[in-house]
Amino acid sequence: MQVILHKTPLLPAAETPPSLGLELGDAVELEAEAEGTVRASIWRHGMWLPLVGRRARRVPLGHLRPEAAELVAPALSQGTDLRVRVVEICPAHLSEDGRDYVCLSIWGDRDRLRRARERPVRKDRDGPSLAQAAE
Repeated sequence: MQVILHKTPLLPAAETPPSLGLELGDAVELEAEAEGTVRASIWRHGMWLPLVGRRARRVPLGHLRPEAAELVAPALSQGTDLRVRVVEICPAHLSEDGRDYVCLSIWGDRDRLRRARERPVRKDRDGPSLAQAAE
């Protein structure tokens, strides 16, 4: 795996990183959305009622910036494996503008990413291609 994006900030979501228990090195999942944006989320386990079992829930962190989303979205639509980790967390009380920041690092196979960007969008078996559906 090679570095695709060394460090890219997220456009923030509603919840703040301290309330999520987010740590450096946590795995993040990326999901391409119909509007062309890419949503980043993590899985968190509930801590209450440990005797009953810990249920996992998906928690949104935010969206990738448009430049990063444009680079990564074709790979996500083709099913290319990406390794995404949290590399920087800046809480609101330490930032200049008073907002929380989370930065991600995205790793993957550059050759597959290049092929995914050159290849046309796959068509669904029963419907139009994703590009046609967006129109």
